[in-house]
Amino acid sequence: MREIVEGNSDFAKGQISPRIPTDCFGEDKTPRVCFSPSVWQCILSKPIDETVYKLDIYEISVDHLSDPVGLVADIDMTGEKWITNDDMLGYAKPVELKRIGRVFIDQDTKKNLKLLYKQGKLYAFTDEAGSVWKVENNCWQLAMKI
Repeated sequence: MREIVEGNSDFAKGQISPRIPTDCFGEDKTPRVCFSPSVWQCILSKPIDETVYKLDIYEISVDHLSDPVGLVADIDMTGEKWITNDDMLGYAKPVELKRIGRVFIDQDTKKNLKLLYKQGKLYAFTDEAGSVWKVENNCWQLAMKI
């Protein structure tokens, strides 16, 4: 099981806490765990290089996510929200992360998602898993064509 705990906690296996991302140069220095409303928005928020990497897909159930503060360069595209250490103080327990799948990302996938975004094709779906992605055995693959 994965869960989010307060930043000054002693960590057990599967626990994470708000932190300052190391790959978002020039952005706000508030420790946070970042979320987006869709998988494609999460992918577009991540810088990637030439390699293929896996992204585990999680859902959360909380009453409040914070709006980002300060500079977040891609906020219009990603719809990013945060859980901060201040937010953690308002929760009665750690925030459970429910794993719903995994997607493997490479430059082509990200390039195709950017093109679909620019064409306005990604916002139209309420069922992302059935429209944008083909999901088999919890493995998500881009199904939408340019």
